[in-house]
Amino acid sequence: AGGCSLITNNKNALYLFQRGLHELVESGRYDTHNNFTVVLQPFLRDIIIPVTEDGRPDRTYFSPDCFHLSQKAQTRMARGLWNNMITVTWAKGEGA
Repeated sequence: AGGCSLITNNKNALYLFQRGLHELVESGRYDTHNNFTVVLQPFLRDIIIPVTEDGRPDRTYFSPDCFHLSQKAQTRMARGLWNNMITVTWAKGEGA
């Protein structure tokens, strides 16, 4: 199915990356000022790549290089980020 195996064959690497981000944010390293913090936005957690009817990754979410996001995906990510940024930490949602 083209050159997009990168997006489906690296689940362990993605898990380790996300776990590392979580550990870094939770370490307190960035909690040194009362006017600054780092919050891991939950819409980025447990990302599920949409699939087509036949179960293949929906490539419309990616640029031709299968790495960068398409405008469609950028729109969903921006909506998720915006919604998470204006929501208090304990009430943040996961979906974009």
